[in-house]
Amino acid sequence: MKKHLFSASAVVAALSVLPAVAGAPAEVWGVSTKSAFGGVAGASPLAAADSAGNLYVVSTTGDRSGACIVTLKYAARDGAVAWRREACGGFFTFGRAVAVDSAGDVVVVGSTSGDTRIVKYSGRDGAVAWDQQPGVAQGFDAAYGVALNASGDAFVFGTVALASVDLRVMKLAAATGNIAWSRTFDNGGEETPAGIAVDRGGNVVIASHFLNARNDEDWHVAKLAGATGATTWQRNIDSGRRDVAVGLALDGAGNAIVAGTTSASPSVDVIRTVRFGAADGAIAWDKTFGSGGFSGAAAIRADSDGNAFVTGHAAVASGNDDIVTLKYTAGGVLAWQSRFAGTRAGLEAGRAIALDSRGDVTVTGISYTEGQAGSDIRTLKYDGGNGGEMWSAAYRGGGAGGEDSGFSVVAVAGAVYAVGVATEPATPSALRVAKFGDSSVAAPDAVNVQGLWWNGPGESGWGVNLTQQGAVVFATWFTYDTDGSGMWLVMSRGESVGRDMYAGDLYRTSGPPLGAGAFDPTLVTLARVGRATFAFTDGNNGSLEATVNGASISKRITRQVYAASVPVCTAAGAAGAAPNHQALWWSAPAGAESGWGLNITDQGGILFATWFTYGAGGKGQWLVASRVEKDVDGSYSGTLYRTRGPAYNAARFDPAAVTNTSVGTIRFTFSAPADGTLTATVDGMTVTKAITRQVFASPETFCR
Repeated sequence: MKKHLFSASAVVAALSVLPAVAGAPAEVWGVSTKSAFGGVAGASPLAAADSAGNLYVVSTTGDRSGACIVTLKYAARDGAVAWRREACGGFFTFGRAVAVDSAGDVVVVGSTSGDTRIVKYSGRDGAVAWDQQPGVAQGFDAAYGVALNASGDAFVFGTVALASVDLRVMKLAAATGNIAWSRTFDNGGEETPAGIAVDRGGNVVIASHFLNARNDEDWHVAKLAGATGATTWQRNIDSGRRDVAVGLALDGAGNAIVAGTTSASPSVDVIRTVRFGAADGAIAWDKTFGSGGFSGAAAIRADSDGNAFVTGHAAVASGNDDIVTLKYTAGGVLAWQSRFAGTRAGLEAGRAIALDSRGDVTVTGISYTEGQAGSDIRTLKYDGGNGGEMWSAAYRGGGAGGEDSGFSVVAVAGAVYAVGVATEPATPSALRVAKFGDSSVAAPDAVNVQGLWWNGPGESGWGVNLTQQGAVVFATWFTYDTDGSGMWLVMSRGESVGRDMYAGDLYRTSGPPLGAGAFDPTLVTLARVGRATFAFTDGNNGSLEATVNGASISKRITRQVYAASVPVCTAAGAAGAAPNHQALWWSAPAGAESGWGLNITDQGGILFATWFTYGAGGKGQWLVASRVEKDVDGSYSGTLYRTRGPAYNAARFDPAAVTNTSVGTIRFTFSAPADGTLTATVDGMTVTKAITRQVFASPETFCR
């Protein structure tokens, strides 16, 4: 006699109400923080992330008569502002750079009232650890860049007004902010910082440009000993015309690669990229890009292999530039160039660039759309190997004719942040932060969460099935409506928002009642009812945080184990000769009946099936077969149940209030690892469906 395993009745099926297209740009969340951000000239928002994927943004709010360096922490899960801090002053106040140390604490730099301002905040709560204002008596001084060493000491790069505007580099102690050393550089004319970086040995490299005797600009690149500030080497670049440096990156060997713009002639500017040797600053290669009009670089990144990635703008015609992104090999060969042209002519440009752990490239900047005034925040992702465009996303605020633009981009595990300024209704400008998930790669060392989850025997009667493919999780959650009837919710695209953390919108669907003839997917409707976040401490334990119809739900979840043999699920590979059937299934051929489906959990040859479909009036219903066993002919069969229980928003889930009723039988016959047949009797009617595994992202997970 077959034993009924309804002890946990954890179910929820797997519908394709929202197709999850691999490689598509999925906005995990987007937030517009309304204030006069960017109100001070040149104070573009810049960002950095901690190891948990939380984002820290520095910008400026106010105007020239009185402004503040504003720093905000955005939570990785949902974009909520965890804290906001301001450092204020009068004229010549702006925030210019931010860095995060290994402990998650944050250093921001800029200027307040014309004096350099450097503040360290606790990443946890925004408490001020220290606040330094190393100004001078003459003129205005400011910090424009910051880089941290492994100990958290801050190297700050900026300008100081002495006899002229000179460069200043300082080292500040991590614990106190006290200045360990300070160096100035005077190349003759006014200096402009372009970039600062710290190598693996704790040494510092800076790049800048300065006005020469001809009153055009030259590059200045220098390396300093991290311990003392002593100059190891320094080099100037002078083409004989205007040379402006905009960014600096270090490769894995500590070689410095600088990008900028050089005037090839009075009517032609080109993108210039130069690599300097780590030991002595010798020029390994010097490359230019562009052949007509005014092209220019904006930002640069380098990978550990010595490849350099540059973004900026490339001239097409007068008043019309494309976003351009370039890859140079370690030997200085142009490996690829990728351009993006909006549908309306304009001065389009990439303004920031980031590399992810796979070496793919994300760029953000400005673009234009035909028929619309103003501009868009444009974010693009490219394959790092060949420069192919992987996706493109645009955002335009609701303000009429707004000049919206991206200014910073940050790659984290399984996702990327784009940060910019958008003109929103009734607001001069707003800080816009968007998080895009990457459906092609899971976070490094992430656990695979595919399987059946519940809150243990103490809440037997509800649960959730998770299907993981790449860094996308498809969740089907079975619970109960306010009248106690079965209710299922679906998160059809849960994007990675940090290591072992996934978030997405929750939907409730309605559709053709079971047994009402041929299933018509056009009758399926969906309504967004909230959002869910799943976070995991290991492969067997985690949490569910959700809002459903305004109610907040917080649950501990653990992997449900009902047999001695629990499969191991991993990405990629193949099903094998004796396939495990644990997966998300729907009608075959794929997509033919989008709107219903089922999850199968396979432990020790015993299947636990949760089937989501629709009942009277098209209301979603879920059915469970908690013990489906193998028969002599190789098929699997078991009893099918319908349950009732406490409402999803009940203050306490009482498992004693869960009731179950046998409504029929279910049978699975598998003809191949990814194909089978479902035969069931439900309330006296017979249902037969060809089924196949649902694939919504890459790589697919297989359990063995």
